[in-house]
Amino acid sequence: MVKLMVAFLEDYDVPRFPDGFYRGIVHPRQKYDLFTDTSNGGWMDANKYTDAGPLLAGEAGSYGGVKFLTSTICTTFATAGASGKDVIQATFFGPSAYAIGDMQTLEARFVPPGGDHSDPLGQKAIVGAKVAMGAGLLDANGARYVNLETAATIIKATGEA
Repeated sequence: MVKLMVAFLEDYDVPRFPDGFYRGIVHPRQKYDLFTDTSNGGWMDANKYTDAGPLLAGEAGSYGGVKFLTSTICTTFATAGASGKDVIQATFFGPSAYAIGDMQTLEARFVPPGGDHSDPLGQKAIVGAKVAMGAGLLDANGARYVNLETAATIIKATGEA
């Protein structure tokens, strides 16, 4: 399925990142399924790469032209799959698939000691900041991502770690 997602991205003329790979965000239960492919050209752990390039933050490994990151907040459809298994959405993308922007100018606030707060001895100052930010997938000029919904081999663990 990963190789099929790469084919879709190529068919949509989505360029690769400068390192020659696409990116994929998968749930840890989906990552487990990728780990089990030990065939030639199968899963490669990030710590076994032969190039000296820097790793992405949270990079787990690569497979089929995709470097994978894991996230536990992937969209999950509980018991929606066959035999009541959870269906989990993975996202595969190229550069410029998403944008991050601020929707509000950073506001820094400082209240000096003895100022506008309950500090009877005037010994404490308050410093704070607020900003609104957002991120989104871009579709206006054609999507540069594809989603894949799969059931994972392992089910969600219960109990305490």
